[in-house]
Amino acid sequence: GKGAIVREGLKLNASKNQGELVITLRTSSPTTVSLAATGKTKGNTSLGVKKSVGSDDFTKLMFPLSDQPAWNGVIRTIQLRFDANPRTLIEIDSITLK
Repeated sequence: GKGAIVREGLKLNASKNQGELVITLRTSSPTTVSLAATGKTKGNTSLGVKKSVGSDDFTKLMFPLSDQPAWNGVIRTIQLRFDANPRTLIEIDSITLK
């Protein structure tokens, strides 16, 4: 199945928010997690794709932002997409910018 978490209406200054977006989660089966952001342009720009192997233990997926050309200016929307088996359970402990 597929799902997404979207945060809209942001006014996030990318130059003041460098580093990595870190998602701490656990999944019951392998899951692909994609991160995208929207600035002044209309469409989402991909910031990376990571895979969670599926485990009872929490794991951290790290998306480096500083070296991404799309991570500049003012970020208006951040989107996390999840793609996995339809019966997969996804538990998110935290989403942070470090």
